[in-house]
Amino acid sequence: MKQVAITVIIGAAQTLVILTAGIDLSVGAIMALSSVVMGAFIFQYGIAVPIAIICGFCFGTLCDHAERAKIAAVNLGRFLTIYCGVSRKLEGVSPQRL
Repeated sequence: MKQVAITVIIGAAQTLVILTAGIDLSVGAIMALSSVVMGAFIFQYGIAVPIAIICGFCFGTLCDHAERAKIAAVNLGRFLTIYCGVSRKLEGVSPQRL
């Protein structure tokens, strides 16, 4: 039941985004990438869990802001910009490279 709570929270937030006529395909990719960063900080670098969680949130926020800045700079449609955006480029990042 604890694993479902995270999916429900993300799904509820994504529903609000879709209802406001926006679409964001990067939510899942950024969430997965942030969890990899948190895991790497905890297990590879030995950083305390609360600090690793804060770093994961900051990393996810940074990825989202990078995509939003790209949308504003290029002035393309949101769907195309996000689909070809940061989350698409970072899919191949492995925890060993962090």
